[in-house]
Amino acid sequence: MRTPHSTITAYSLLCLAALLAASMGCSLLTETVRFRDGSPDHRTVNGDADFDVAVPEDALDVFVPRDAVEAAIPDARDGQSSCGAPTVLCNGVCVDTATDPLNCGHCMSVCPGFGAARAVCRGGQCGLECPVGFADCNADGRDGCETNLLDNNHCGRCRNACSGATPVCSSPDPGSFACGTGCAGATPMRCSGMCVNTMTDPRNCGACGRGCATTGPIGTVPTCIAGVCGVACVPGRGNCNDNLIDGCETDITADRSHCGSCLDVCATSDICVSGLCTTVRCMAPSVPCGGRCVDTSSDPSNCGACSRACPTLAVCVGGACMSPCPAGTMRCGAACANVLSDPMNCGACGMTCAGGTSCVLGMCRLICTIGLMPCGGSCVDTSLDPANCGRCGMSCATGVPCVAGSCPTCGFRGLPCCAPGVCATGTCMLTRCM
Repeated sequence: MRTPHSTITAYSLLCLAALLAASMGCSLLTETVRFRDGSPDHRTVNGDADFDVAVPEDALDVFVPRDAVEAAIPDARDGQSSCGAPTVLCNGVCVDTATDPLNCGHCMSVCPGFGAARAVCRGGQCGLECPVGFADCNADGRDGCETNLLDNNHCGRCRNACSGATPVCSSPDPGSFACGTGCAGATPMRCSGMCVNTMTDPRNCGACGRGCATTGPIGTVPTCIAGVCGVACVPGRGNCNDNLIDGCETDITADRSHCGSCLDVCATSDICVSGLCTTVRCMAPSVPCGGRCVDTSSDPSNCGACSRACPTLAVCVGGACMSPCPAGTMRCGAACANVLSDPMNCGACGMTCAGGTSCVLGMCRLICTIGLMPCGGSCVDTSLDPANCGRCGMSCATGVPCVAGSCPTCGFRGLPCCAPGVCATGTCMLTRCM
């Protein structure tokens, strides 16, 4: 019995369910589906179109609201049959289950990733792929791509270690890796663990370990210019005679003719101070001469006046040049003196010995007559002096005289001599039996 078109509530619901089943790929319908307005849906006739809809066999003409059908049935282009080989429809999307990591081998089979490793699907089998710059060097998929290929021990690939003169791994371009010095700029070369410039480093001149000589002519330091060893003047010195055999011979901090540099000359009234020409200001009695302060009363190069030099070996005394003193003497004022024996210049000019003393070998000493000895600044007879009996500082007992340079122990004022001795010349002597 055919159901009237105006009263098909139950069948409409069944057909709607069938249409929903059709969206999942079912193929059960053998009759036509009509919409309530009476028009057939030619997409769903007898399984010959892109999809089939299952309804009860006795429901030859089933009427369903068009909007319900449109909502339930996807367009044929989204159906499985619309996916070209080798893709298939998964969750409404055409995918290649041989390569899709979200549908690997079959729909909804998701490949897992670990750490920096990216999940991939190849031939329908899950796997891991490391991003550029990382690798699985420990062969343990559980921690993914754990190694950064900028690691000095795994430069660009596992176990490719950087060492020696190129100990640092770098990536000059995306995806490329190379061992390098790790040095850049003004010091591009690595020597003994340090970044240097072999064009300028005296310890590595031209090549690592090629050192320039550490000692050279006076006032010079070793240099490296364009990888070649040489020497240069230390600060404050100049090679003003253009002869490096004698080094940097000129003190350009104080030389008026080369003040600050070999070419700078100070004015006559100036002096050179710390490499700068400066007006001379001298303290009396000095006066400026040739850019320096001198005492013309005693300077043999400026004796009595600037630039008035005394003859060789002559001295300037009171502004006058005087002949040199004889051997063994020296000039003390206007006279020549022997400072080893002159009591007025004993040991040095102007060192005068006190009265009663003489200058002996440059020292003031007391001179005694024969038989006397200097003791405590006086001449004494040590054979009779009880305060210096026999030698300076040897004192006899109170009231005991000094006899022949010794203090008596008996025979003086009743001093006894212990038996069995006898007193002889003021000294107790033991007797011996003959």
